[in-house]
Amino acid sequence: MTVYFYNANSFKTAGMDVYEDEEHYSFKDFSNQKLDDDVLIRLMTFPNVILASHQGFLASEALSNIAKTTLTSLTQFDKNIPLGYKLKELL
Repeated sequence: MTVYFYNANSFKTAGMDVYEDEEHYSFKDFSNQKLDDDVLIRLMTFPNVILASHQGFLASEALSNIAKTTLTSLTQFDKNIPLGYKLKELL
């Protein structure tokens, strides 16, 4: 959809946080491989489009928070204390 509007010159700028199929390309080096994602290939041809992988959770602050939350949950579970952080049940 974005590529369609971009080609139609409907807007001059846009910001997107996530590319719908980015999980197929995160943490992998495709430097010597042919990409098979037409939309991604098309976006890479635009001179004013910047693509960056979505790796915010790799920041030291995020990793520290993940570790603290995990250790807190394990301690609460071990001491039979109600968990402060709960996963939502999947249907």
